[in-house]
Amino acid sequence: MREKVLQWAWQKGLIQGKASGVKHLAIHSLGTWNLHHPGPDFLNASIEMDGILWHGSVEIHGNSSDWYKHKHHLDAKYSNVILHVVVTNDRPVIHHGKEIPTLIVDATVVQWLTILKDPTASVLPCSHFKRHFSADTIMSFWEKRIQRKRKERPAFVLLAQYILHKSSVLPPLTLSSRQRKLQHYHASVVRARDLLTPTEEPTYSHEKLLQLWTHLQNSGMTFFEIHQLLLNGFVPLLWNAQNNQELQAYSQSLPAETNTVLRKFKATGNNPKNAFESQAIMEIYKELCSNKACLTCEMGQHMLTT
Repeated sequence: MREKVLQWAWQKGLIQGKASGVKHLAIHSLGTWNLHHPGPDFLNASIEMDGILWHGSVEIHGNSSDWYKHKHHLDAKYSNVILHVVVTNDRPVIHHGKEIPTLIVDATVVQWLTILKDPTASVLPCSHFKRHFSADTIMSFWEKRIQRKRKERPAFVLLAQYILHKSSVLPPLTLSSRQRKLQHYHASVVRARDLLTPTEEPTYSHEKLLQLWTHLQNSGMTFFEIHQLLLNGFVPLLWNAQNNQELQAYSQSLPAETNTVLRKFKATGNNPKNAFESQAIMEIYKELCSNKACLTCEMGQHMLTT
């Protein structure tokens, strides 16, 4: 296993294991990750061992014998190491005539880290792990998705802007296979604009948001097109601090999307009940899963600590 993965897990407090060389070990401070300078991996850690609080450095290796392989025993920068964290304790490390206390990483932690960092995985690494995302995580990623779309201004946001009379230009749009021919869709957008009275209101009430569905339906759009336009166009465009709660409640009143990404999460027990949850889960997939950032994900961290 790459040492960088173990270092990341240590920095997040996810490493569990069995102590060797001491009877009791309690970590008070993990130390500061030494990413850019020669020397031990973590500096200024505080660790209580057998009733004595030690201050010093932590070094992390796959095998304890790597200490000698990397010639740390000849480097004065490692003289202040108080704990050696390893996957395999294949050789005791003797420094100043004494064995450096060792923390042997629990086999379960190693197993999860290996699964989470497998670059060849064709399914979600957490697919066999059942746990719902917390309400805070869903809230956070819903807001990230909305704010990202506000900033990126995708075609659906531009269409919503046009329908609300906030733009006089009908934007170009490439439609998916589930949508009708472009000219028919644009004709529906124009009809929706004509049906909707211009407004300068800074906020939209829940009732007004519900009326949008009726206007779009009367314009001739399909259920799928309306759903996409509301979620990916109107909600990001209308979002602001004043509208936040209204738009959350509105998203919760809309049905969840159905797509390949969301079907992957069903195996983890995360089957979204509404669009608020499905939008958040899709953003989790885009930001974390697509970048193989499992170790920064709530799901991945729970896998390591349970």
